[in-house]
Amino acid sequence: MGGILKSVLQGLLIAAAMVTVAVLLVGLNMGVIPFILVTIGVFAAILLVVMFMAGRRVPPGEVWTVERLGRSMRALQPGFYLVLPFIDLIGQRFSTAEVALSIPQQGVTTADGVPVTVAGTVYYRVQDAMKAAYQVQDLPNMLTKLAMTQFRAEVGRTNYDRYASRTEAEYRLLETLGNAAYPLGVNLKGVALRIEDTVER
Repeated sequence: MGGILKSVLQGLLIAAAMVTVAVLLVGLNMGVIPFILVTIGVFAAILLVVMFMAGRRVPPGEVWTVERLGRSMRALQPGFYLVLPFIDLIGQRFSTAEVALSIPQQGVTTADGVPVTVAGTVYYRVQDAMKAAYQVQDLPNMLTKLAMTQFRAEVGRTNYDRYASRTEAEYRLLETLGNAAYPLGVNLKGVALRIEDTVER
């Protein structure tokens, strides 16, 4: 957003400067031909600025969203694109690589009354940039809250001794969180659960 605004201001400054030069030339009675040449130069400069601003290159491994007059329009895959200057704006930029999201530690009591702390890591990939950008305001924060809620629910309904092997619990969490995250344009790839009891031995 800041880069686009900067380019707009630069273009306007260049155009204003060239128009000023044209006016001065006319004022100095340099004739019609110099005025025409300067006018052509002004329009050529404005055209070059507009063309420069219209070009957008999305690097490999990223997906960008485009907004037109404040409304979401489309997603740009890696490559070169032309957008409408002053009308189309780049919205959000997502990495298509797998992301590891750390889930903070929280206290939970298991079904058999053992107080534990539970934390973990959720691995996900953005597969639909438009949903990830506009179905939720802050995707990582929403996924963190979803994971913390599901972690609490999973640990709270199971006895502590069943967590000697966490594979079954992680599989259930992957399925539950995956279903919840799918409408947000996210493909959940894995869940790693960490559980420690807080009872002093």
